[in-house]
Amino acid sequence: MLVSSEVNQLIKSISELEPLLDKNDGEPKDSFRNLLDESIRTTSDLKKNASAPLTNSESAKKNNSNIPDWVDMSYGYDPRNPRKPNMKELTEALHLDTIDNLYTDPDKNWTDIVSQTSDLLYGVVGDKKDSRNWASIMESDRILETVRSETRKMFNPIIDIASRHDENGNIIAQFPVIKDGNNKLLRSLTGSVENTEKSIKNYGLVRGSVASDVAAKITFDEFDPKIANLLREYSHQGNSIDDIQLETASLAIATRIDQTAQLDEHEKL
Repeated sequence: MLVSSEVNQLIKSISELEPLLDKNDGEPKDSFRNLLDESIRTTSDLKKNASAPLTNSESAKKNNSNIPDWVDMSYGYDPRNPRKPNMKELTEALHLDTIDNLYTDPDKNWTDIVSQTSDLLYGVVGDKKDSRNWASIMESDRILETVRSETRKMFNPIIDIASRHDENGNIIAQFPVIKDGNNKLLRSLTGSVENTEKSIKNYGLVRGSVASDVAAKITFDEFDPKIANLLREYSHQGNSIDDIQLETASLAIATRIDQTAQLDEHEKL
């Protein structure tokens, strides 16, 4: 199938580049980033074809209980040395459908689907060693939540505010960043509020898991207010920004009642 063929080639290219990421030379890393960009680019000439017949490797899989159901034996699998899923396998496991069906379904956004998979599989890891428990992830009934949770365990991520300065030391820009538990930069969050939240979620951060003083570090007047609200939302235990507004309103009412009571006491005097 054309879609499968394109994904197969992408997987092969990414697999060849992954071992080179530990080298200091920047070219492999640039190529890797380009491949990830390619993985989220919709290809206009992909068309659906008839499903391929069952291969010998797939027949062998049925006879080996040690091979997980999610494995596509076209890519091989050694139960004695398990591997993590590739783009095709994780995409189909996340959406419970074939990549061909996902691509041709008018109700699905193919670009978003592949972008999500590539970020969960490769993007959040970057040039680090992937130590996530993929057996546990793929056995889960909630794969998306589990892979994000495993990513959080791997990095112990935090959100901080980074600043850019001019030659005089004046702040000319501020933006949120994700760092690991050792304060090393993982990702700069400079996109839209929607993409910023996707990145926050893909690193396993949830509402209430962001330090409450993050928003206080924002001193640049032109900081995106939507991003600022998002950070405030994730620094509270509430489920939405409405909860934060309710909390603020409640505090204001309580303060007003207290002030009124003090005024009444003063008038009595």
